[in-house]
Amino acid sequence: MRKKINQSNVLLFIVFILIFIYTSNDLATGSTSYNFSGVSRTSSHIWLALSIIFIGLAGILLPSGKHSNALISPLIIMACWIIINSVIYDTPLWTTVTYAGFVMWWVLVMIFARRYVYSVKGDLSVLIGLASMMLAYYMYKFFMVYRYAGTLNRDNPAVLNIAFRIIIFLPFILMLDNKKIRNLFLALVGLAVLFSFKRTAIGAYIAMVAGYLYVDARVNKKSLKFVGYIVIFSIILAVSIHIVDEYSGGFLSSRFVFDNMVKASGRTDRWISAFNDIYNRGMIQLLIGTGINSAGYSQHNEWIEQLYSFGLIGFCIYFVFAVRLFKRFWLYYRKNSETAASYMTIIMYFLIVGFFSGFMFSHSSFYLFLFIGAAQSLDQLSSLQRG
Repeated sequence: MRKKINQSNVLLFIVFILIFIYTSNDLATGSTSYNFSGVSRTSSHIWLALSIIFIGLAGILLPSGKHSNALISPLIIMACWIIINSVIYDTPLWTTVTYAGFVMWWVLVMIFARRYVYSVKGDLSVLIGLASMMLAYYMYKFFMVYRYAGTLNRDNPAVLNIAFRIIIFLPFILMLDNKKIRNLFLALVGLAVLFSFKRTAIGAYIAMVAGYLYVDARVNKKSLKFVGYIVIFSIILAVSIHIVDEYSGGFLSSRFVFDNMVKASGRTDRWISAFNDIYNRGMIQLLIGTGINSAGYSQHNEWIEQLYSFGLIGFCIYFVFAVRLFKRFWLYYRKNSETAASYMTIIMYFLIVGFFSGFMFSHSSFYLFLFIGAAQSLDQLSSLQRG
């Protein structure tokens, strides 16, 4: 058995090495690098492709248990519909491969994660350790980008999207047994999110931590524990917000002024325009959408994006996935599973970030689907132990 466990960890280690190399290239050439000189992203695409291929092969090599495909099946259907939709609208091949590839990537990631956890009998120590190392790397890159972007200049603060790539590690971090390290990561992530000045990321972070504390208290039947923790968290958060706001010359608080919230960085206008367009469509276009990127820009709302680009068919497929994601959480919650509280952070991220940004076609969702697959295998192993 030791040989199998070692082989599983070696495969996991290689996956993270490939993802690390891809991430390094992506951060160096993507929008978070603040390098808009048209740097080629070919190397990033190559490493991403290699990562996906290896994850698929590794999933085949690992032993499989009897897992439910309730979350995987709607994703496969979604990928098929994206391809069909692209054929209808003669979408460029690269665009089609990118969007359908994203969805199939999540399928492969979930299969790999659940098989890995099954092969190591539920031992998440290596997986959480590697995820923690990746978070540390993202934190380092955040502060490098932060300094490079001139955010430390109070007169010229920048809003950093890289914050989303940091908060997605919360499900793993909150599974750490060492409370000191866990709380340290929570504090660092919280500070990074506040200094990013991203409203959605700040709201998601608060909701994810609060949701975790609530479910953790309910699962462990310690309501007073939740009250105590939420009070402490609220005090620390309020003090931190005040300090960051003072340091930024009031820029943080200005981001949450009512007028700015309503405008939502132009999102409101885009949503109104999208709904007007959808309302005026014929039956066929309403059903199948108008194709990938047909609006010429992102809708910054996963639900509207699905409805606008892929029609009612795409919207319904995404809705089925959402329902099954919620049902999976409810299953863990009812079983008092050890992963229920961390899974709640994924639900919060899905709701908030998916509503104001994107979820399905975002690279950072890799770690969320990795945790979703791992949690499924943990639940299966727990059920086997109970007989």
